[in-house]
Amino acid sequence: MSSTNQRADSVSGDYQVLPTPSDSASCIKFAPSQDRFAITAWDSSAMVFSYSKDGAHLQSQLVSKMTQNPHTLPVLCCAWSPDNAKLATGAVDKTAKVWDIS
Repeated sequence: MSSTNQRADSVSGDYQVLPTPSDSASCIKFAPSQDRFAITAWDSSAMVFSYSKDGAHLQSQLVSKMTQNPHTLPVLCCAWSPDNAKLATGAVDKTAKVWDIS
């Protein structure tokens, strides 16, 4: 991230990330490293994006979409491991999954 970029706690306002979930987002969590965030959604998806902020612009890029053995019902929550290497998700299908993020 360049020196003009800001920490996740300073991101405010309305930003659109692409691709978007096909249904409403249920949870958004920033990684401890402050350079990634995860989105879970009612369409059973979980996605990880990298981002940088320069002034009023937020640049995001899809890093990973959890497609191997995905949840079958809406994903309601997520949490990052302290080292940013894993993302845990929990869903209405009564499962919790831990994903390796590379």
